[in-house]
Amino acid sequence: MGKGRVTIPTDLDVVPQTLEMIEEWGADAIRDCDGTEFPQKLKDTGAKIYATYYTTRKDNAWAKAHPEEIQQMYIMTSFHTAVADTLEIHLMDHLYPDMLAVNTRDDIRRWWEVMDRTTGEPVLTDQWSYEEETGNVVILSAKRFHEYTVSFLAYIMWDPVHMYNAVVNDWKDVEPQITFDVRQPKTRAHSLERLRRFLDTHEYVDVVRFTTFFHQFTLIFDELAREKYVDWFGYSASVSPYILEQFEKEVGYPFRPEYIIDQGYMNNTYRIPSKEFKDFQAFQRREVAKLAKEMVDIVGLSDHLHHYPSELSGGQQQRAALARAMVTNPKVLLLDEPLSAIDALLRHSLQVEIRRIQQELNMTAIFVTHDQDEAMVMSDVIHLMYNGKIEQSATPTEMYTEPVSKFAATFIGHYNMVPVDAFKKMTGVDGEGTDVAFRPEVIDISTKPVEREGCATIKGHVVVSLPHGNVLRYAVMCGDHQIDVDVLFKKATIIPNGTDVYLTLKQDDCIFL
Repeated sequence: MGKGRVTIPTDLDVVPQTLEMIEEWGADAIRDCDGTEFPQKLKDTGAKIYATYYTTRKDNAWAKAHPEEIQQMYIMTSFHTAVADTLEIHLMDHLYPDMLAVNTRDDIRRWWEVMDRTTGEPVLTDQWSYEEETGNVVILSAKRFHEYTVSFLAYIMWDPVHMYNAVVNDWKDVEPQITFDVRQPKTRAHSLERLRRFLDTHEYVDVVRFTTFFHQFTLIFDELAREKYVDWFGYSASVSPYILEQFEKEVGYPFRPEYIIDQGYMNNTYRIPSKEFKDFQAFQRREVAKLAKEMVDIVGLSDHLHHYPSELSGGQQQRAALARAMVTNPKVLLLDEPLSAIDALLRHSLQVEIRRIQQELNMTAIFVTHDQDEAMVMSDVIHLMYNGKIEQSATPTEMYTEPVSKFAATFIGHYNMVPVDAFKKMTGVDGEGTDVAFRPEVIDISTKPVEREGCATIKGHVVVSLPHGNVLRYAVMCGDHQIDVDVLFKKATIIPNGTDVYLTLKQDDCIFL
């Protein structure tokens, strides 16, 4: 019997039935149901193997070692009516206790919200407190007969899907699977390396089937392990102060729990979403897609996992070395010409990625390079070396605009360099030093003289004009000295070679060295 495009789901307790169905149906692929390790009998079928891979759980050792990077969700208490001036609300009422743990590690007055549901207004943070011993939020000066709720962050100590199967299907001797937040810096680096190890130890896997990628849907159980609230499209989970701070930076306004809680409706599909919630959805989707691509790219390059270094190209070797160095999240990372063997297009993308990771992890990195453009892109501070000594230490902007020596000026960027005596003869402007440096882009070029206060004018003629990307560079002979002038293509009317021209530059743009 021939084989067709049929995939058979399997699990460890149905291996004989799986083999039988493969034969009867002519299936060409099998997939596991819950991260099953395939027995040899299934590996030997010749069928493609689809392996389920969990990005957010099945690594409790990591989760326990990094409790601050466990996934979190927003919870809202039930409505409580005030019958006195003081109202106490117990946060974990009617919630499955093993599933959640209240997050008091982060600033509760910033990330929690106590709401007067009668007025729809939040209660001022100095009007309530949290008693960790009792697990109660105490509201002072409550308005009688007004209804109140508390929206708070809780760690997901037991993945709700895993918990459901353990409780409902009576799984025995099962350790609760803790969900960790793959987007947080340390866990992100660990998860990427973890995926690489999985690919390295699962050669028989043809297709990696990612599940519960990074975005956890909203699923909350009550104290009897019954579904209290479920929304397969919910956005109340997979949140943390770290993620929310990234959101605030992107959108430019402070986050409120109510954007997610939405009066307790959790922005279900029957609600009209607010602008803020749509902003958060868009942010979440972009973040998930970005990280998903990183992992998919790793899987896509998995064909190289079993190659010896000598079998990889120079660029591939450099990329592998970079991955090994950065995935450990070191305190200090030394990168010595790391991108030298990589083509220009890939080099640019890796520059951006290394810079992003370095900033995200708040990692100190020492980047050695002979490429001045790369130094400008990658650095917070540049230390320019000359004859074994530091010639200048400065930010990229300072290094470019305020070089302290002729070497610094000629190394970083592109400077015109004219002896002081010759410059004085051209312009009448004198100064201390041996040379005058000025950049090509600060010069105005025209066919007629232009007089401006505080500016110097130099007469010359165009020798040649050459395109440099979106810039047109004129080589202008002024006496015995060539001066380069840069103008944008879109603004330029090309001046023919041999044309007499006048160069105008501000005296403030001239650096005497």
